[in-house]
Amino acid sequence: KAGCDSSIKTISSNPRRRTATPVVSLNRARLNMRHTWTPNCPTYFLPIPCYVVPSDESMAIAKTDYGTSLVSVAGYDNLFATQFRREKSQRYGLGKSLKGTHMSLSDLECEALDHKGFVALPGFMGPALIASIRARIEELFAEEGEQAGSEFKQEEGSRRLANLVDKGSVFREVIMEPRVLAYVDHVLGHEYKLSSLNARSADPKTSVTQPLHADMAALPDGRGFWVCNTVWMLDDFSEENGAIRCVPGSHEWGKLPRDAMNDPVAHHPHEVLVTGEAGTVIVMNAHLWHGGMQNKTAHPRLALHAFYVRRDKPQQQYQKRLLRPEVQKECGEELRWLLALDDPINDKLSANPEVRSGFLK
Repeated sequence: KAGCDSSIKTISSNPRRRTATPVVSLNRARLNMRHTWTPNCPTYFLPIPCYVVPSDESMAIAKTDYGTSLVSVAGYDNLFATQFRREKSQRYGLGKSLKGTHMSLSDLECEALDHKGFVALPGFMGPALIASIRARIEELFAEEGEQAGSEFKQEEGSRRLANLVDKGSVFREVIMEPRVLAYVDHVLGHEYKLSSLNARSADPKTSVTQPLHADMAALPDGRGFWVCNTVWMLDDFSEENGAIRCVPGSHEWGKLPRDAMNDPVAHHPHEVLVTGEAGTVIVMNAHLWHGGMQNKTAHPRLALHAFYVRRDKPQQQYQKRLLRPEVQKECGEELRWLLALDDPINDKLSANPEVRSGFLK
């Protein structure tokens, strides 16, 4: 900043204050003023024994207490600086906090999620990933037979699979995809977890249409939105083969279709169809009224549903109970966080949730 000098100071070890150098301890950044820096300042690891002391206090975006109050985030205009241990704090990285990076959302995408309640990402999956997911899903349908989907719920007019995190590394890669998590982060904030990972194949020549619903029959609460779903199109979604219908803006209405409509299966005057080619990913604020249409074609229509929930709410499928011990053992730190495997609060929330589906009995 013009006319503004800053200095660098070293953090000294102080046994009485339980501080040591180099600094590698877990600390919380405390917001000092508004900036493009995330407003929900995270806990993260400070890695080096130095910090900046700006002569202009307005450049101190966030501070951290470590024996003394030190500036941990500085910024001016569109300039921004911080320090953290990437391997310990990457889920709060710059790609999720600032626009203009490869993991940020465009203004149009933000507007679509905020006001319409969903955004489409065409061409997100390449042919190799589509083929890998499809192959594993077909293997599981063959292996599980009539029991397919029974860990959660089965549905008339479709084949379903549940508990997919337990059933293949390709599924664990999907739920960790950072480009998708940036959109989930926009809907739910930083503190979220996987709720469930399911596959749904709409049967051909079926007359079944899902009722309009919100996932887990969820209504926004005092903290805001708490459910977000992502639909990974493994087949083309068309008007004829059971595309998703939704009512744009309904995520903000604070009511459920079953309470506002005489018949949630019926056509809604404001509903639209969400179509797309295989490889498209739809990110949806799952408070949005939505449902799958009937598949009138002679071929099944397949999709993967990765569903996320805010961390203070129950999982649709309690991952810690469902995942085999050997799978849990293979999960790294970030995946364990996403699955809430080491979260005692989640253990209490998810053991016996009151509602698990927005419409399935």
